[in-house]
Amino acid sequence: MKVVDFHTHIFPEGIASRAVEQLENHYQLQIKNNGTFDNFMNKFKEAELYKAVVHAAAVVPRQVPTVNDWLLKIKDENLVNFGTIHPEYEDIEGELTRLKEAGVGGLKLHPDFQKFDIISKEAYAIYEAIGADFLVLFHVGDQVEEPANNYSTPQKLAQVIADFPELRVIAAHLGGYQMWQEAKEYLIGEDIYIDTSSALDFLPEEVVVEIINTHGVDKVLFGSDFPIKDPLTEMRQLTDLGLDLVDRLKILSKNGLKLLEELGVE
Repeated sequence: MKVVDFHTHIFPEGIASRAVEQLENHYQLQIKNNGTFDNFMNKFKEAELYKAVVHAAAVVPRQVPTVNDWLLKIKDENLVNFGTIHPEYEDIEGELTRLKEAGVGGLKLHPDFQKFDIISKEAYAIYEAIGADFLVLFHVGDQVEEPANNYSTPQKLAQVIADFPELRVIAAHLGGYQMWQEAKEYLIGEDIYIDTSSALDFLPEEVVVEIINTHGVDKVLFGSDFPIKDPLTEMRQLTDLGLDLVDRLKILSKNGLKLLEELGVE
């Protein structure tokens, strides 16, 4: 089986330890991986993946070209690199043009780390510039003390896709990390993709299966969220769900391969 992991993160050697520590502090988790390229490639081989999509987010505007430069330097036929952009970056259209000319077909937006509201005027300017040129993976949902201050709720993403119907969207974490009831109300069943990353540990099997079946298995992607989890561990968790073989094959392989083909990845 040609397994595609559509949600992974790799960090440069010099900042990997700080990045992993930030993830641990934010999500109150213990992470065993160090998040470097070599660490991930070992996990890639262990899981016998076919392809993996690599994401990184510029948490402040000035980091945008530096992070994209680093992503563009990752040259491995097994890895597909998505770029980053930030609402406050001074030359959004120029950077998107640079990424497109470099063959990058996707972007990752992590509003909670990048500190922007996905229905803000600044965010809408990004979507206008993106149009249908990029596939956009949104981090959605989070645990915050004041829910009204959540940058990326499922309800907000539903507003985004209503206002920008041509935007090609993947909603991470089965539509909303720790906000799955809201995801079921506002996103599940919409014409977007969702991925399985950072969800299987937190939900009963029957709820995961319900979300997948209600949304439509053809629009579900496998994602490990490395370095938070290992791809092999997540693959085994997905395999243990009460899904038939055809549906597991779609989530682990066929859906991801179809999307990568649309992005021009062989």
